[in-house]
Amino acid sequence: GPMIRHFPLIAACLVAGATATFAQDTFSEIGTGQYLAPLDMAPFQDDTWQGYEQEGWYVLENRSDPGAIRYYRGNVIGDVGNGRVQANIYVRNDDGQGLAAAGLIFDFNVETSTYAAFLLDHENNPMVLLRDEDGMEPIFADADDPVGRGDGTDVLAVRFLDGRAELLLNDEPFLNLSAESGFHSYAGVIAVGTGRHGFWGFAAE
Repeated sequence: GPMIRHFPLIAACLVAGATATFAQDTFSEIGTGQYLAPLDMAPFQDDTWQGYEQEGWYVLENRSDPGAIRYYRGNVIGDVGNGRVQANIYVRNDDGQGLAAAGLIFDFNVETSTYAAFLLDHENNPMVLLRDEDGMEPIFADADDPVGRGDGTDVLAVRFLDGRAELLLNDEPFLNLSAESGFHSYAGVIAVGTGRHGFWGFAAE
């Protein structure tokens, strides 16, 4: 089975790896709902991001800032002790520069803006970002971890059970995270880096 790696999600001094410095967290509130249409992810354009709908997908596109992050989150998980959040994800890195990754944001602390993110990168590998008050810690996939298909059928899911979050790519386990004090009920979707980040079928229960 998968190796279980435990992290206190609010750790004291995490140091980011040798990846891009993710400085910007641009976010919008989302409402509750089964699919992206009710999530208030409307078309928009700002200096870094463009958001638009394409063939049923909601796409967040970033052509300029490899360190930018944008996320949508809301108080969407009713019983976080035993909830689940999931979405279909696809990622394209058009210019081949830097990292493009998209996925789920969860365990979001509204007071500190700390969170965990479960992502699929532009090479269809799963990864995790843990954001605490001191910065960002990336956790990358090993050779024996599941790999996505990259054709729009990839489903990322986080299943909460008794203080543990099980991260699944197409129902295959990737990581388990534990939170001694429990998880926060805020969750949503997140886009990291330059490229096109597509979301469909966001659901929380």
